Amino acid sequence: MEEGKLKLATTQETLNETIAEMEEGKLELAKTQEALNETLIDVETKNDELRRTKQKLTDTETELNSTLAKVEELEEIANNVPDCALNSTITSQLDFLYSDIFYQQILTSDKLGVARKLIDKLEHFVGVRITDRMIEFLKLSLQYLLQLR
Repeated sequence: MEEGKLKLATTQETLNETIAEMEEGKLELAKTQEALNETLIDVETKNDELRRTKQKLTDTETELNSTLAKVEELEEIANNVPDCALNSTITSQLDFLYSDIFYQQILTSDKLGVARKLIDKLEHFVGVRITDRMIEFLKLSLQYLLQLR
């Protein structure tokens, strides 16, 4: 019987140690669960931040693509603008005197007045790009004004 009591006491002691270990395990498990919950919250916060960053990146990419399309369109326009033939031949502001209207002609007050009128009319074209068509228009206007004289 003594042996049974000793065995019972030993079993009781082992049981108490096991219960204590289980209690420690429960506390450890609770701490781990709390740490896991905090980690999950952190992960969700980072996911939200990633979603916002991804949306900003998508918006930026859309804006960049739009800007690139505009740049390409403007480059296309710029590449298709013909060079003005006069740009390669005019070397000074007085080269207009080589035009048929003035060259080998006698400079008269009338011709000078017509040139001045034409220059005065240029005010109406402020803000307009000087192109071949514009120059041709001005040349025709000058010829027409000279014919009126």
